[in-house]
Amino acid sequence: MRKIVLIAIAMFTFTFAKAQEKVVKIHPVALAFNVISVDYEQAVSDKNSFEVGLSYYHNNFSGILGNDSGYEVTSFGLEGGYRFYFSKNNDAPEGVYAAPFAGFNSISTTYPSDFSEYDDSGMSFGGGVKGGYQWIHDSGFVLDAYLGYGYFSGGVTSVAYGNGGAPKFGLALGYAF
Repeated sequence: MRKIVLIAIAMFTFTFAKAQEKVVKIHPVALAFNVISVDYEQAVSDKNSFEVGLSYYHNNFSGILGNDSGYEVTSFGLEGGYRFYFSKNNDAPEGVYAAPFAGFNSISTTYPSDFSEYDDSGMSFGGGVKGGYQWIHDSGFVLDAYLGYGYFSGGVTSVAYGNGGAPKFGLALGYAF
C-alpha cells in the first residue's frame, strides 16, 4: 500500500511544461455511502488532461445487521483516466469532456461463519468510459458532473466474484489552481 501512496503522490506533484492547470476534487455523494474519494486532474495540453483518483471504503454493517453481526468490508481503489475536452471557448480542464478510465480495487471482508470468523480478500479490475461537464468558477471552485458506464472483473472469492457492468455517475466538488 505504501508503494501505491508514493506513486499517487508522485503523480500529484508531476507537472507538465504545456499547462499548469490542476484540480483537486472530492465526491460528496460518496461520503453518504462511507466512501472517501479524492481525484487529482492535471491538464497536459489545451484540450487534454489526465486524472487519478483514490478511494477508501469501510463498513462494519452494525446498524444494518445488528451490533454483533461481525460482518465488515474494506476496500481501497485506484482509478486513472485521460480526458478529451471538446469546448471551443475553454481550455482543459474546463468544459465538455469524454474520458476512458481504468482502475482496480483491493477488497477484504470479515464475516462470521458457523464455527469462527472468516477473512477473505480479493481484487477487481475494470474500465469504461464517462463523459461530463466541468465548470471552473473564477474563484477556483470546481463542479464536475459526469455519467458513463464501467465494466469490472474480480472480487472476493467467497462472497462475490465475477464480471459485470454498471452505470457510473457522480458529482465532484473541488478547487482549481
